[in-house]
Amino acid sequence: MAYAPQPPVAAAPSIFQSLTSSLRVAEPPTLGAPVAIRIFKEEKQLELWTERDGRYSLYKSFPICQMSGGLGPKQKEADYQSPEGFYAVSASQLQPNSNYFKAFNIGYPNAVDRQNGRSGGLIMVHGNCVSIGCFAMTDKGIAEIYSFVEAAIRHGQKDVPVEIYPFRMTSYNISMHSFSSPWGGFWRELQVGYDMFNQTGRPARAMACNGHYRFGSEASAGCTPVAGWNVRVAAQY
Repeated sequence: MAYAPQPPVAAAPSIFQSLTSSLRVAEPPTLGAPVAIRIFKEEKQLELWTERDGRYSLYKSFPICQMSGGLGPKQKEADYQSPEGFYAVSASQLQPNSNYFKAFNIGYPNAVDRQNGRSGGLIMVHGNCVSIGCFAMTDKGIAEIYSFVEAAIRHGQKDVPVEIYPFRMTSYNISMHSFSSPWGGFWRELQVGYDMFNQTGRPARAMACNGHYRFGSEASAGCTPVAGWNVRVAAQY
């Protein structure tokens, strides 16, 4: 699926008429402006961020209706676990006619996953309220999320960042959860990208370096961009 880039346009008022009670910004964002997604597994929340004047601001937080697995990254096919890390959605990953109303593939496994031997695929954000490793948002939720993602790509955004975290990445939360989990070191890697987003107002550019996430000056010449790396995309899901 290819789109010719078009300039963003103001969203039609009808799109927002039923949403005014839950808006998280003072005025509607431009439909077609760049967007980013952050997912928090423990809180069961998906955040949709939109760009204005070079910075991203939170447009809306959506409840995740259903997901499977616990905290920690996905390890293998059919482990019923949702992934954690830094992913991206391009035009070829959009599923406008999904069996779950609408869907998009997040791009698992990325380069870090593959460097660690993690298997599986076809991890989606989709409609309905049934999940086996995916993030089910209800049909109403995915309709709104999908419209922003598709419009951003249609208007020239190469791919939409999707950052998936186990929980809000504070040092306190990481320390508390690390007592009962082997993933403390991995979560501290994710925290670097989380903090960069919060500080700069822009998604961090994650790199895969020998099975680890690195950002900015941490990344060496031999590192690989994590997103858009041999993603398996279903023709229909």
